[in-house]
Amino acid sequence: MDATKTHNLQDAISVANSNFCNPDHLEFNNYMPWDYVIHEGVLAGARSMRLSPQWGLKHNTQTNDGGEHKAMLYPDFATLLITSGEDSLGNPTLVSRVLMLIEIKRMISEALDDRDCQLGLAKDQVIEQCQYAFHEDINISRIVIVACSGPWWTYQNIHRNELLPLSDYYDPTYDPSYGDDGQDDEDQDDDGLVHLAIQEWSPPFDLRTPQGLQKLLELRPILEQIKDKLDGGTEKSTLCAFQWVIAKLQAVFGRRTGA
Repeated sequence: MDATKTHNLQDAISVANSNFCNPDHLEFNNYMPWDYVIHEGVLAGARSMRLSPQWGLKHNTQTNDGGEHKAMLYPDFATLLITSGEDSLGNPTLVSRVLMLIEIKRMISEALDDRDCQLGLAKDQVIEQCQYAFHEDINISRIVIVACSGPWWTYQNIHRNELLPLSDYYDPTYDPSYGDDGQDDEDQDDDGLVHLAIQEWSPPFDLRTPQGLQKLLELRPILEQIKDKLDGGTEKSTLCAFQWVIAKLQAVFGRRTGA
């Protein structure tokens, strides 16, 4: 990021965490700096990767009476790969796949205990969101997950085999934060979630420092590697899919307005 963008980021962080602008230390004030640094930094120049707030992740399960139970999770931000595909009729369409999930919590204070507590909450939620994303799309094998508390952040590059898969059957007594019933305590990691293979989170980084910003920008090549393994369409085919979808929307809009 150039000097102007870096200054803009620092201004956004200051506004989000100042006692005057955010006296109650609310979480949503931190969306502004994180939206800015991902758009202008990590994803700068990317044509097929997009950032979406509150991206919905579904987990539909079958109930004992043959019905369907629908659950949704909404990470604060998701980085998506947008590429081309085909619908059931063979027409070009757009496909979105999750590359990165970001969960943000407020920064209560600069005290390390407060920071680690908030990061712990974000870790728990983003890991569960990751389970949903893997369950929803069998083509995804890796996702970068980022847990934040204000400007503090930590991450993992996690493989689907490192998390227990979600069940296809609905259990009203099941709490996904603690895995399947009957698991021994030693199977649980520090996040309270059951992993098949425990992986360490990165140390916490501070986005207000050059080192913390640089470490975040270094997520780009990791995202590119994941993208390259998923991207089945060329830039030309993705552009054609965009044009096809836009034409369909225009046709529907025209019919509704009589144009």
